[in-house]
Amino acid sequence: MQHFEQEISQLKQTLLAMAGEAESAVNQAIKALVDRDDDVARAVKEHDDVVDRFEKQIDEQAIALLSSAAGHRPAAHHGRHENHAEPGAGGMKPPRSPSARLS
Repeated sequence: MQHFEQEISQLKQTLLAMAGEAESAVNQAIKALVDRDDDVARAVKEHDDVVDRFEKQIDEQAIALLSSAAGHRPAAHHGRHENHAEPGAGGMKPPRSPSARLS
């Protein structure tokens, strides 16, 4: 479980880094808007690929975490779709035939 916790921690760190980049981009975009500065606006737009790369990295890390978690846990078995009782036993009644419904 130690490895899983390390991967969770890495994912959190990546999320925090992405959040910092996104916050900076929003602040710069507001500055560009308020100052009507086209150069800053272009720089924000060009820098957007950094946030996009973080997003892809986070997706990959999350998928890897989910895959490893699924590999270490037994599959859930609810048995909702299985019916081990025999017709007529345990309160189950066999289906009535169409002719039996008429009588």
